[in-house]
Amino acid sequence: MISRAPLSPTVLLGVFPLVACSILACGDDAAEIEGLSGSIPGSAPGSAVGVSGSGGLLRPAPGAGGTGPASSEDEAAAVPGAKPPVPMAPSAGAASGADCSGAFALAPAPYAPNTSIEDWGGFIADERGLVFSAIPDTQQTQDTAAFRTLIIGSDTSGNLRTLYTLPEGALVGPIFAFGDDVFFVSGLLNRTIMRMPRGGGDATPVIEEHLWAGPAREGNTLYYAARPSLGSSAVFALDPATNRSTLLSDQGDTEIAAIAVDRGTLYWVETDGILAETDNTLFSMPVGGGTPQVVMTFPRETALGSFRVVDEVAYGDTITDSFDIEIHRTPFGQPTQVAASSAGLPLVIADGKAYYNSSQGLTRNSLAFDAPSIVEGTAGRATYAIATSGTELWYALGACIFRTTK
Repeated sequence: MISRAPLSPTVLLGVFPLVACSILACGDDAAEIEGLSGSIPGSAPGSAVGVSGSGGLLRPAPGAGGTGPASSEDEAAAVPGAKPPVPMAPSAGAASGADCSGAFALAPAPYAPNTSIEDWGGFIADERGLVFSAIPDTQQTQDTAAFRTLIIGSDTSGNLRTLYTLPEGALVGPIFAFGDDVFFVSGLLNRTIMRMPRGGGDATPVIEEHLWAGPAREGNTLYYAARPSLGSSAVFALDPATNRSTLLSDQGDTEIAAIAVDRGTLYWVETDGILAETDNTLFSMPVGGGTPQVVMTFPRETALGSFRVVDEVAYGDTITDSFDIEIHRTPFGQPTQVAASSAGLPLVIADGKAYYNSSQGLTRNSLAFDAPSIVEGTAGRATYAIATSGTELWYALGACIFRTTK
């Protein structure tokens, strides 16, 4: 989350190149984002105000943004519902001159995976390969408006193909795979959860509410916060097998900024709105429902990007009012700690470790943030996306996608 101070894309370009890349293909909804303070060709959100954890503070707005397959006949990649997914041949230009030696795959020019802002990109790996969103990379083209966001799939040999082309102005948020289906967040301001075949095809919405935050996954269930009606917020559980959502808790007139799940307990953060000066409140509740309990309050400047909770410690990344990039660590009942500076965006917490972009390169660390090490071959390079699967670590350095052991 970025509190109070709006950030223009121009400022973000100076703070961290990959952050700017992640906000430069956001289409015509840009003007509707509160705090817009600048513009770059390609219609970019001019402010990261409200960028936060799982689902975050990009506020849904009636009539904003759309979802569903693109209908343009001039798309080079496959258009869902029109023809089957098209295999992609990565080009030399995809690497933008970067060193892609040993890469698992290259995104097709001028695209790159990018999850530096979690709400604006998805990148997941499993035993079947990768599924990720790709946006036009400003390191490869300045004409970002000419290219729509894609969802791309890869097998375990690195063969890429377009699975879905989003409509103009739409972005992809977190992605989840369940068997032969993929679930993803779509939209910009009017956000929802979509479902599509993993092999490509039409995508359809699976929730009726406007998404506030999430989803967060535990086992075979997705948990999310949404707005069932104007002036209300609620927490739901989605069963991917049936597309059925179950109401877990109606929280009334509040805003839910982030949601996480850890070992059978749901956690979410409530705020009084972007402009409020009040503290945020962390709630908990069993995943099966019950009475929400207040865990603690903490300053609204506390990081909520890539929000996770592990063993009663909350983690998140942020861009501060002074344009620093930080990872915060908040043990329950204790003050927030700055766990790492010039670090985060993206940040992945998985299997008892933290993986994150830093000024030194892709960094792996303990959850106490006392044992950092740089992944070989990433020193001094910006990490655009990170995923883990089993014993493997997957990551993107620009358009170059790599696969290594954790």
